[in-house]
Amino acid sequence: MRTILTMCIYNEEEFLWDTLQNTVKTVKDLDAIHILDGAWKYGGTSPNSSDKTDRIIETFAHACQSNYPELEIFFAHSSDIFESESAKRNHQLKLIDGIYGGEDYYAFVIDGDEEIRFPNGVVELWLRDYLKEQNNRCGLVTTYAYNQQKGGKILRFIPGNQGIHYHTGKSMCLHDKNCEMITDYTPGIEWINKQCFEVTDFFIMNKWNIRNKERQIEKDKFWQHQQATPEIKCTY
Repeated sequence: MRTILTMCIYNEEEFLWDTLQNTVKTVKDLDAIHILDGAWKYGGTSPNSSDKTDRIIETFAHACQSNYPELEIFFAHSSDIFESESAKRNHQLKLIDGIYGGEDYYAFVIDGDEEIRFPNGVVELWLRDYLKEQNNRCGLVTTYAYNQQKGGKILRFIPGNQGIHYHTGKSMCLHDKNCEMITDYTPGIEWINKQCFEVTDFFIMNKWNIRNKERQIEKDKFWQHQQATPEIKCTY
């Protein structure tokens, strides 16, 4: 069972270094980190990041060669602007399946402005054996906005080679290979399939609510567009 950290990013210079450092210091049995850079319609203005994101990743990958030589780093760029955030995330899942097709693995989803934290003073975690016991179920982790008390159960673990994907017309939903809903973690709905497992040993803290205004505005445009568009059939 491999554990693959997956990150879909776009103009993440503000917190990306801290997120990468937090992850490799915290998760002690990561096999690889797969990063996909690129914007989506109403969520960015250029196919790839225009800030220092590339430089941060290159510096991090170089440091890993010495500090974590067993860790594989994959950094992919988009050749165009994706139709939606979900389309971007699905593209990444297909890329990872192409690398690890036929192997058992879990994609551990982290955004470029997040940290893994613990409620009990623990500072490290091991995932591989734990995930092996989950029988290809999807996993949820409670996620909090920075300095907020109420969190949401967000999908963070996706088993590979199962055809599981994001609903292309509704970015907060996850589908199985038959496009049947597994979970909808849209704030206020949080419909959860009982087949999911829930991680309680750690939580994730998201810094979205303290990000720079330019990046917030870009993401807000996407949410406004999505809310104004009638739900469409998933095109995965």
